[in-house]
Amino acid sequence: MTMQTGTAGGRLEIERLSQSFGGMVAVADLTMTVEPGELFGIIGPNGAGKTTILNCVNRINRNYSGVIKVDGVPLRCPPSMVSRHRVSRTFQSADVFLDFEVTDFLQLGRLERQRRNALAAAAWWPGIRRDEAREHCAAAALLERHGLGKLAGLRLRETSYGTRKVLDILRAAIAQPRVLLLDEPTSGVAVGDRLLIADILRAISGTGCTLVVVDHDVGFISRLSSRILAISYGRALGIGPPQEILAHQEVIDSYIGTGSSATAPALPPDSTEPTE
Repeated sequence: MTMQTGTAGGRLEIERLSQSFGGMVAVADLTMTVEPGELFGIIGPNGAGKTTILNCVNRINRNYSGVIKVDGVPLRCPPSMVSRHRVSRTFQSADVFLDFEVTDFLQLGRLERQRRNALAAAAWWPGIRRDEAREHCAAAALLERHGLGKLAGLRLRETSYGTRKVLDILRAAIAQPRVLLLDEPTSGVAVGDRLLIADILRAISGTGCTLVVVDHDVGFISRLSSRILAISYGRALGIGPPQEILAHQEVIDSYIGTGSSATAPALPPDSTEPTE
């Protein structure tokens, strides 16, 4: 399975990131670097601060302390401008834009790259028509590459929740990002769709794009990622290869409770079937 993003991966640097909401610390003094082309995972229990990290990178949260850089450039823009730094993301919920046709939904990922002039669009000038046709063809081709061509004429509400999660990944990937952030791509998703999601993420990673994946499924993350961050209550427990991090006692305690008799969460064999 191939995915063409047409771009190399970006380097994501997070330096002493802290984010609080009232008296609650969501992220505490986090420093980490994701190298260009790396597939990096973030794991942790509910409320650990995983999505908060992505929201800070994506600038949805802007009142944090610390510095976030992409390719050495600090991100200080509003969230609507982050795509200009070639950063794209998915969200936990796939129940959005349900009345959009699938190809139109995918085209949302490339709005930043399309020529837009209010007068030309209103008059439906030939240049606008050509742009629209080109973007529609790109979306349809992406669906075909992943065996989803039959979905092109459907509305999102006519597809399953798992399929909508897959489509949201494609919507983010069609933007040709240098850094792609994914928030719980397998949550609420059946095994068949998880297999497809794993294939798509490997395909995107194979182009050199940098991926940061947040997910509760430790097995899924561990098989995909070269390194993972384990976080609990805003505090980093460790960063490194999955087998090494999952053996940390603090990581074990955060997942299955404190106790000297606890054992590490099992790292499943290298197969294509995600754990439930």
